[in-house]
Amino acid sequence: MKKFSFTEVMEMVAEAHKEEKKTIRVPHYYKRNGKILKRNYDDTIYTARYEELFYDRKKETLRSEAAKIFKCEECGEMFGYWDLEEWCCKFDEKNGHYLCMICYEDGMGEDL
Repeated sequence: MKKFSFTEVMEMVAEAHKEEKKTIRVPHYYKRNGKILKRNYDDTIYTARYEELFYDRKKETLRSEAAKIFKCEECGEMFGYWDLEEWCCKFDEKNGHYLCMICYEDGMGEDL
């Protein structure tokens, strides 16, 4: 299995963010007692490329073992981009710090 470099992962992340903007939301209807009703939430339809980048575990994609290139400062475990607490991380290959979602949530406790 090919291991991804930091640059390759960040290129896939950028592509996933572009594909996410192409997401379509359509009304969700269902039938109850012969009446067609609309749910208060929409169905989300992602592009095929977004699903390939984000969800597919069988191929070498962002969530696979091959893309676990970030080391959490707290627990020391290796994580992929989507398992990091994204908004609090700086993505700097030399000086960046990374915190996984689990450690972030544990640190926040009941404040979360």
